[in-house]
Formats: sequence, structure tokens, C-alpha cells
Amino acid sequence: MYLVPVPEGLTGKTFVEAASLFLSDRDARDASLLVGLYRGERMMLNPVGSEAGPLREGDELILLCPVLPDLSGLDPDKVAKKNDKDKT
Repeated sequence: MYLVPVPEGLTGKTFVEAASLFLSDRDARDASLLVGLYRGERMMLNPVGSEAGPLREGDELILLCPVLPDLSGLDPDKVAKKNDKDKT
């Protein structure tokens, strides 16, 4: 389990949007699963609906994974593209 700062590109995204980015890699041996976040002193595991609100600078993601992940390759635009596709 790892705590990692929210990458700048995920700031403003919902927890569900952020979690969906990690699902595309589920077949990889070193896949990460987003299970919650820390905001200040508060831990939120699997927040539902708008419980967590948008991700903020200073939040930390709680990830289950075998090794510390490199989040530099995350593409937050994939969330927007998927959401646009779902609306059509």
C-alpha cells in the first residue's frame, strides 16, 4: 500500500474519475488500484458519490500495488474522452 500525492493533472477530478484511470492497467502485473484518499487528517476509503468532492492539491491517493507506481504516465484526458463517449 502506498500514499502518493495527487498528480497535478488529477486535481479537480472526482475520485471515480481518478479510479477509472487505474482500471485500464488492471492486466499489468504491477497494476495499481485506487482505494481511497487522505485529506488532511481524514482518511476516506472507497468514497461514494460526492463524499470526497473533487481531488485537491495536498490530497494523497491510497493505492494498493506491489511497487511504488510512477504516475507520470497517467493521462487525465482519458477521463474526459471516456465521459464524452458515454454521453453519445
